Amino acid sequence: IHNAWPASGRNKTSAILAALNLPAGYTAGATDSSGKPAAADTLLGTGAMIHIYEGSSTTPLRTLQLLIYGDANGDGKFNSVDLSYVIDTMVRNKSWPPVQNSAIDVNRDGKVNSVDLSYIIDAMVRGQTIKQD
Repeated sequence: IHNAWPASGRNKTSAILAALNLPAGYTAGATDSSGKPAAADTLLGTGAMIHIYEGSSTTPLRTLQLLIYGDANGDGKFNSVDLSYVIDTMVRNKSWPPVQNSAIDVNRDGKVNSVDLSYIIDAMVRGQTIKQD
């Protein structure tokens, strides 16, 4: 799964599940970043889980974790909360779970700095795309 761009609604549960190319007999479901089952119109963010099931099994055969660069808090949007994660990392040397650390390293250079901050601001204010693949 890639390019679940929030600005165009590609991170809605229905869009993500529809993008899966599952073999016959397999189904998929999703939980949001807090672990609650996601409805079709739920925005999925960093930390959401996509569960793949075989047949009528209720135990996932495989689980995938969603990562949206720039969406550190997992609400499926780019906002000031995400900026605070970057600032807390830069100023307070705070560390987060691995998927969140990946989400705030927006340009994927292995460092969290003002460049990552500017990417999120540009997405929020100017509507610029943050590359998701």
